[in-house]
Amino acid sequence: VVLPHWETLRCKGSVLVPTTFAELEEQTQAGRARPFHVATQHLIPVSWAPPMVDPQCDVDSTSVWTPGIKTTNYFRWYRESREGEEGLFPLESGGGPTTDRYYEPFVIFRRVEASGMTVPRYQEQFVGRYKNKIAFVSTLRAHQYQFFTMRREFVVHVPHAVNNQSNPDMQGLLLLMRTLHREERELLQRDVFLSSGKHNPGRPRVGPWDSGFSCYGA
Repeated sequence: VVLPHWETLRCKGSVLVPTTFAELEEQTQAGRARPFHVATQHLIPVSWAPPMVDPQCDVDSTSVWTPGIKTTNYFRWYRESREGEEGLFPLESGGGPTTDRYYEPFVIFRRVEASGMTVPRYQEQFVGRYKNKIAFVSTLRAHQYQFFTMRREFVVHVPHAVNNQSNPDMQGLLLLMRTLHREERELLQRDVFLSSGKHNPGRPRVGPWDSGFSCYGA
């Protein structure tokens, strides 16, 4: 289950974190919240949400990360959540290792299914904040996990200080994590995506919940 990832902006020195969809919508309409590191208009039509950020808010215009979240289908989530619809809808996140290669949503899942099947292990060689979630989600896709976005629910990123990437030590870490991520993709390509019977992007949806489900609150 995918939870859309939003960020609230620091406005006049303070941050207001929304806890309900109504509060998130209010802040989005006011230009004080947006999808994580993405200008709202890149994912939601301007007829539904204003494209501009409140001029009283701080925003890093160089932080743009559309490939990391666009598959979540923010517009459908926003539209149906605003209409009061609840439940899940399926996402198209299949394909080979180069499809959605940078997709890194926040996900909820069972570590052990009722069938006894366990979730692939998280790659513990990753350290810091680089490539770890991308590699894990790529592993889930390779093993044919289905992804569903949960309407009206979300997670919120709060602005914070980050390590200086120009620091020589940070540069070394970045290069190491990129190398590890490349090796991970090559391993998935060889051992999972191309294994017989493991990768079939055209497989029909046959489960009772494969099309998701929806309902409306009272």
